[in-house]
Amino acid sequence: MLKQKLKLVTTLLRSAPQTLRSFTRQRPRLVLALLLAPIGLLIALSYFPRQLTFTYAQPSCITNPLLLPNLHRTTASAAYELTHTPLISIGSYPLLSLDSCATALAPPPLQTETVKLHFLHLPILHKSIQLKAETAPQLTTATDYLKQISVIDPLVLELDQADTVSDYTLQVGEDEVTCTTVMTELICPVEQLKLKQASRYSISITRSVQDQIAAILLSTEVETVTPIAVENASVEHKSTVHQIIDAITITMNKSVASVGQFELRRTDQTEPESIPLDISAADKKITIALSAPLAREATYELNASDITATDKGFLISPLKLQFTTSGGPQVENVNISRYAVSRNADPLISFDYPLSEEQDLKQHLTIEVGGKNLPLHSVVVNGARVTLIPAALLPHCSPITIKVSDNLENRHGVSGSTAYEYKSHTVCQQVTNIGSSIAGRAIPAYSFGNGAEKIIYVGALHGNEASSKYILDAWIAELEANYSQIPANRTIIVVPQVNPDGIAAGRRTNSRGVDLNRNFPANDWKSDVTVPGGQLVEEGGGKSPLSEPETSALANFILNQNPKLVLSYHAVASLVIANESGNSRQLASQYGQAVGYHSLGGYDQGDTFAYDTTGSLESWLHDKYGLPSLLIELSTYSGSEFYYHRSAMWQMVNH
Repeated sequence: MLKQKLKLVTTLLRSAPQTLRSFTRQRPRLVLALLLAPIGLLIALSYFPRQLTFTYAQPSCITNPLLLPNLHRTTASAAYELTHTPLISIGSYPLLSLDSCATALAPPPLQTETVKLHFLHLPILHKSIQLKAETAPQLTTATDYLKQISVIDPLVLELDQADTVSDYTLQVGEDEVTCTTVMTELICPVEQLKLKQASRYSISITRSVQDQIAAILLSTEVETVTPIAVENASVEHKSTVHQIIDAITITMNKSVASVGQFELRRTDQTEPESIPLDISAADKKITIALSAPLAREATYELNASDITATDKGFLISPLKLQFTTSGGPQVENVNISRYAVSRNADPLISFDYPLSEEQDLKQHLTIEVGGKNLPLHSVVVNGARVTLIPAALLPHCSPITIKVSDNLENRHGVSGSTAYEYKSHTVCQQVTNIGSSIAGRAIPAYSFGNGAEKIIYVGALHGNEASSKYILDAWIAELEANYSQIPANRTIIVVPQVNPDGIAAGRRTNSRGVDLNRNFPANDWKSDVTVPGGQLVEEGGGKSPLSEPETSALANFILNQNPKLVLSYHAVASLVIANESGNSRQLASQYGQAVGYHSLGGYDQGDTFAYDTTGSLESWLHDKYGLPSLLIELSTYSGSEFYYHRSAMWQMVNH
C-alpha cells in the first residue's frame, strides 16, 4: 500500500508541476508538512526487522524502502550480498530504493543468516534482515535413463525445481563440459567430450555457486550406445551380381532413425555416373530403390556415411559397397583334358552360375568335330554344371571343340559375353596287350601313328629300375599331347613295363627270380649269371632263352613289328650304349649329346659293368636280326628324368 502511495505522489509531482508550484507558493507550510509526514513514516517503517527467503528459481527480493540507500552499510556475509533497487534518483545518485534483493556469494547455507543495515552508523537507525535458503535443487532423472547414453546428443536430466543461481558441470575423467538449465531441464553437451561408442565411463554432475562446489548430484558408471552396423545386404561387398536388380536392401543391427545421402556410382567409366535413388527405412531395413535396372558387366560403388539408430548409435566408418554386375554365365572348367580324351567321354562344363533350364541348351552348347556339330543325345543340367552326352562315340584321334554361344542365359535370364571355345583331342594311342607276367599282370604296348617305319621304346625289364617306367609313362603323355608332330611314315610304340611283377615288388627279377635282360637268345646267353654285386645266380638267365613269359611276349611282339629302332631304358650309369647294328653308334652319340651322357658301342663296354650282361635284348637284336638298338642307362633308379630326355627321344622319332 505504501509503495502505491509513493508512486501516486511521484506521478502527481511529475504530471502537475505547475499546479504544485502554485499550491506551494500559496500554502508553503502545509506543503512542507505533507512532504515530511510520509518521509517520516517511511523512515520509521524502514527499520523494522524483516525476513527474506532465498530461492533458486527466481530473484530473491523483498519490499524494503530505504531513503538514501547508498548511505546504508551492510554487515559482512560470506554467503549473501544485498542490493537495493533505486526508485528515485537525482542523476545517477539514488534518493530512494524500494526493493532489496539477495545474491548468493557462495553456496547458500542451510541455517538462517542475519544481515544488518546501518544508516550512517547511527545506532538507532539500523535494521536486521534474516535470510533463509530454500532446499537446493536435486536431480529427479531415473537411473535407468543413464544405462546407455548417446555420444552425439546432449544428456538431458531433470531437476526438481528451476535454478537460476547455480552452475552445473558434467565431468568424464579429466574432461568436463558446462551444462545449461532451461526451466527444470539440465542440458549437458556430451558431444563436446568426443566419447567413443560401446565404451564404459565414470561420470559426475556437480552443482556450483560462484565457482564453489555446492554438491555432487550424480556419480555413476555409464555405457555409451553401440554403433549401428550392417548385418547383411542383398548385394555383398566385392561380389558379382548375377541377377537383375531394381533395389538393394541393407539390414542393420538395430532400428534405423534416420539416413543421410546415399550415392550409387558406376565406376568403370572415365567419368563416374551417379544413379538416381529412392531411399526409405523401416525398422532395421534400409531399401534403396533404383530408377532403372543396372547395366550389365559394369562396376558400381554404393556409399553412405550418415545412418543413425533410434538409440543414437551411428556408423563408425562410412558404408562402402562395391560390386560388379555379370554378363551371362561364364565357363569355369571343362572336365576333359586337352588331349587323350576317351571316345566315350561325356564332357562336363562347369559355369560360374546356374543356367536357365528354359532355353534350348542344344542350340547354345555344342561339340564340333571337323567343322561340324556332333549330334547330342541330351544335355543334362545340374545347377551350374552341364553334361553333354553325344549320340555316338567320339571319333578316334580327332580334334574336338566344345563351344558355348554368346547368348547363353543364367537362371535369371541374364546373357551376354558367354562365347567360349575349348579345344581338345580324342585319344590317339592304340593299346595292345602283348602278354602277361607270371603273376598274370598285363604287359601293354601303346602305339601312335600309322607309318610303316616303327620305333619301339621299352622300359622296366628290371623291376627295381622304376625310373625307366616313369620316363616312358611321361613319353606316352607327350606323344598324345603332340600327336601331330609324329612323322607320317612312322609308328611309335611304347612298352613301359615288361616286368610288372618286379615293378610291383621293387625287385630286379621277375617272380621266378630270372633277370629278364639275361633271358634273350643272344649268342652269349647262359643260364647261370653274375648279378650286380658279384653274386652268381644259378638259372638267373633262365632255364633256356625266352623261358619267361615276359621275354617271350616282348620278343614275339618286336619281331612281328619289324622295327627300325629299339630303345631300352635301364638304370643307373648315365650311359647310352649302341648294339653295333646299323646306325646305332651314330644314334647313340646323338642321344648322348642331347642328354649329356657318354656313349659307347657294344664292343667298347670293357669293364663298364662288373657283372655279366649276357643274353640281353640289345645283343639278341644285333646277333640274330641286325636290328639297331640303344640301351639308355638313366641317372637314378626312381627319379623322373623325362624333362632332360624329351628332346633326345623326339630326335630318335625324327632320325
